[in-house]
Order: sequence, then C-alpha cells, then structure tokens
Amino acid sequence: MKKIVLICAYICEILIANSLRQELNYLQYNDIAYIRAHLDQYKSQCENGNGNSCQIIGSYYKRIYQISGYKDAEIEKASLMWFIKGCNLKSGSSCYLASLGYGNISKLPTHLPKDEKKAFELHKKGCDYGHSVSCNYVGYYYEELSNKESDENIKNEYQIKAKLFHQKASELKKTAK
Repeated sequence: MKKIVLICAYICEILIANSLRQELNYLQYNDIAYIRAHLDQYKSQCENGNGNSCQIIGSYYKRIYQISGYKDAEIEKASLMWFIKGCNLKSGSSCYLASLGYGNISKLPTHLPKDEKKAFELHKKGCDYGHSVSCNYVGYYYEELSNKESDENIKNEYQIKAKLFHQKASELKKTAK
C-alpha cells in the first residue's frame, strides 16, 4: 500500500511539474526554485524522450540568463540546446522557443548568431508538431518572400502557402480552447 501511495505521489508530482506553464519563457521565482530542486528528474525525463521536460529545462536556463542581465553566453547556449532537444522530441513549443534564439523576432540581447533560415526551419517543425504561433510565423515568412518576389507565379505560390499556414494556426488555436 505504501508503494502505491508513493508511486501515485510521484506521478502527480510529474504531472504538476509538466504543466507549470504552457509557455515557460517567463518563469517566476518559485518555478525556478522548484525546477532547480528537480533538475535531475527533468533531465532524466528529457533523456527518456519527454520533450516537455526538455522545454522546462531550456526555460529554466533562459530565465537564469535573463536574471544574469543577458551576460552569460554559456547559459544562453545551454537554454537553446535544451529547446532544440525538446524540438527533436516533437515538442512544438520547444521548436518555437529555439527559433527565438536564431530569429530576429525577439529584441532581447543575445550572444547567438542570427540565422533566419534556421529560425524558419524551427518554426516549420513547431507548426508540424501543433504549435499555432509557429504556424503563424511560417505564414509571415512566406508573406515576406511574396513581397520580395517579382515573378507573379512564385509570388502567388508564396501567398497561397502563407494563407495555408495562417489557416492552420487558426485551426490549432480553436482546437486548443
């Protein structure tokens, strides 16, 4: 009986921890303390294929980087590494958060090199994994390409793609409610 209670408590703790925030970009102090106390557990879960746990770790490091005054490049790189790991485990929001490290969306100070192509690829993966904001950004990228294109056929193709990604974002938002 005691083992069953401990197992149930452990499962509840994992479920609560994994639902700390939908988007973990702005962790509060209590969240940071909780994650710090359970960091090994999250790392183990991430290594065992839980993309949400990878995102929690990435968000933890991102918040530490913000608290440091955006000075510690190694912490920022660690954050990005965990987001990418989560993205590779099909966590759409991890892909989105990783894309912020490469794109020009975020105006926050960064030590990471800008790579719009990589940001686009991460947004596309995030969209494929059901993250509506990433779908919208893919749509915006196609809109930008359309605005720069002089060939009308290619321009129309980009506009169609942009519309499709914006529609997908809208559908994903509706199903999330």
